[in-house]
Amino acid sequence: MRLVELGAEDVLAKRRAELEVLWQAVWPKTTDQLYAILPRHARRKGFLFLALEEEADLVGFAYGYVGGEGEAWHRRIAAAMTEEQRARWLQPGELEFVELGVHPACRRRGLGTWLNDELLARAGRPTAVLATEVQNEPAKALYGARGWKVIVPEIVIGRPYTVMGWERGVASPQ
Repeated sequence: MRLVELGAEDVLAKRRAELEVLWQAVWPKTTDQLYAILPRHARRKGFLFLALEEEADLVGFAYGYVGGEGEAWHRRIAAAMTEEQRARWLQPGELEFVELGVHPACRRRGLGTWLNDELLARAGRPTAVLATEVQNEPAKALYGARGWKVIVPEIVIGRPYTVMGWERGVASPQ
């Protein structure tokens, strides 16, 4: 197993077909979402995409970028937070932890933990925020075990999501 950092050109062109196969295995019938969001995200400040390779196959990935007030997702979650929460979690330069996916055949091997910890460490940001579906108990358990805290228990962004936050040095896996 090997962890590699992929650039925007890698995920949008060179390794796009491989990423699509993995995305379909993790989230079947949602490839349209991959192509709707990834090209925008790949252009954002601090874009960081980590992938796990097993032999020649991609078996997991996580990515994020530096968040900012001008972005729609940032505005939505900021509106759901109190002023104190915004000051704590949406500090300038926070990491917006966008996706973490591991191929179903490779789960329960610590790969999600590895990707989570590496993305946070390599990004080097003071705080990070993410949203995961309210009903996704395995994801919430993984994040909670790695020091993430629930900030907004439920916000509707098409579907109900839980917003979680992570702070460097506070229950940090690093």
